[in-house]
Amino acid sequence: MAPFQFRADISLTENITQHFEMTSLFMPDKESLLIFLVPTEKIEGSDGNVLTNQTINELMDILRDPNQDDGSARGIMEFLRVGTGARGAVYVSKSRRITVGEMALPAQEKQPKAKTAVSWTEDKLGHNVTIPVKQKHDKAYLKITGMPSRGSDPLGKLVLGLAPMMAEYIQSNQHIQGVVKLLNAIQVLMILLQGRERDVRTVLGEIGSIVGADYLAIHTISAREPVLNQLESFGITNEHSVLRIEIPSIASWAYTHTEICYVPDTAVDQRFSSVFPSSRSELAIPLVCDGKTTGTLTIGCTRRDAFGYPLGGFLQTIGTAISLWLFKDSKGIRDEADIQSKEKTGEKIHGLDDLLMSLSYRMRAPVTTLRGHTDLLVSEKLGKLTPDQRKSLNSMNIALINLVEYAERMLNFMKIELSDENLDTSWARPSDVVSSLLPVLSEKGRSQNVEVSAELPSEPFTASFDRSRLEQIIGNLVNNAIQFNKPGGSVRIEVRLDGANHWVLEVFNTGEGISSVDLPNLFDRFYTGSNFGRKTTGLGIGLTIVKSFAQQMGGTVSVRSKTGFGTWFTVRLPVS
Repeated sequence: MAPFQFRADISLTENITQHFEMTSLFMPDKESLLIFLVPTEKIEGSDGNVLTNQTINELMDILRDPNQDDGSARGIMEFLRVGTGARGAVYVSKSRRITVGEMALPAQEKQPKAKTAVSWTEDKLGHNVTIPVKQKHDKAYLKITGMPSRGSDPLGKLVLGLAPMMAEYIQSNQHIQGVVKLLNAIQVLMILLQGRERDVRTVLGEIGSIVGADYLAIHTISAREPVLNQLESFGITNEHSVLRIEIPSIASWAYTHTEICYVPDTAVDQRFSSVFPSSRSELAIPLVCDGKTTGTLTIGCTRRDAFGYPLGGFLQTIGTAISLWLFKDSKGIRDEADIQSKEKTGEKIHGLDDLLMSLSYRMRAPVTTLRGHTDLLVSEKLGKLTPDQRKSLNSMNIALINLVEYAERMLNFMKIELSDENLDTSWARPSDVVSSLLPVLSEKGRSQNVEVSAELPSEPFTASFDRSRLEQIIGNLVNNAIQFNKPGGSVRIEVRLDGANHWVLEVFNTGEGISSVDLPNLFDRFYTGSNFGRKTTGLGIGLTIVKSFAQQMGGTVSVRSKTGFGTWFTVRLPVS
């Protein structure tokens, strides 16, 4: 039972019985028990230190009735101070500071120190100990000052032994309280979103009060130029701010990468220009609706490191809710109008996307199974292989990989032929798309003894394009360049501006070149060439897809080749 106090005799040895006063107390987690056994008389052979009932009773009072302002945290600190006989104690984290007793730490020690082990010091007021608290998302420490000794008495040793566990409890309880508070705030915000008609400023103000932000702004992407236009703001006087995509800010980065971006201290981190001139810490969240990034929510604060754990995850949830609230209805209206228009003209085959997705799955599933079995055989877990067997299995793997690629190309071709799918354009850097694909393309080139490299602009530019289509254009052109190359050859991908309104993607290979007979027909569907020889293993639709996707984005594709020297494929696309 706890709390409880009673007396009992305990047999220490066969002939010695000692009378003890026992006290049981609940620890702050309300599950663990702390039990004191205090001898009422001196135990023979001890150092003479006897625990007094007065100290035990004081500790019991502390644990039984913690200070309500800080929950059980202040009670824990008082427990540690009294139990060690210290003059004062302090717990310090990035977001919290709890001090008890006579002594307080000087102002310069307000921030946690990066200590990894318990450290002791001594001054004229007594002994001091600093205990680091190890947490994943925060750094904190506990400091007990002015102790009469380094825990030489039994009670002091016991309390110091409990100190690290109790400090971690303060930290964990603080995080739990913060998460509960944020969850309650999400519920309140959801109610607010349901009850107001596009009162964006009020919603931003509510978010600011929840997370402690001084500035908030929502930006949406322009359809005509690479800029983020301010839709609404809170806490700032500039009502019509415009952020250019090519100028690095956390908002433009969050938009182009579709990832949350956090700068704890804008004075230290110089990678991004500040969205809010007076902010010390900033965080930007992409606003995504139906898989498309439509804008950003950016928040700022005059304090540094204002949006650490767990605020980042909370704000990402808020970003999702804001996206649905702002953009879902209008998108639904546009989709409904498009559907009605297609139904009248009969242009679209209903359920085509589902059909093609089903076909893709049914083609991939058996191939994946076959790959699993061939990989198992190659690993020799089922038995040793002869060189001929290993060579045969490697050939099977290559054939299976090609089969998947052919299936995907055929499905893309069917989609082009049978559907009238709208472009999903967004502002981004073409060089970023190439960089993201380069590792996979380079690995494929190495498997064919062909080097794949990229030549990208030193100052990346921004353009409006359909990322999925551009990725398929690059993939088809580079796959062809590898396939029709020679051992030890190379493939170069180049991205560059072409005047003020266009940009160019060029893929060059050092293969044998294309004859003048084949050049005029390269982009025709199912054309595999008359002089390609035994390297012609494709379906003849890769370049058809490239041409179709380039034209859909308002661009062109051309080819020039010289037998014995190589081939250049050039895709020219508008910037917007």
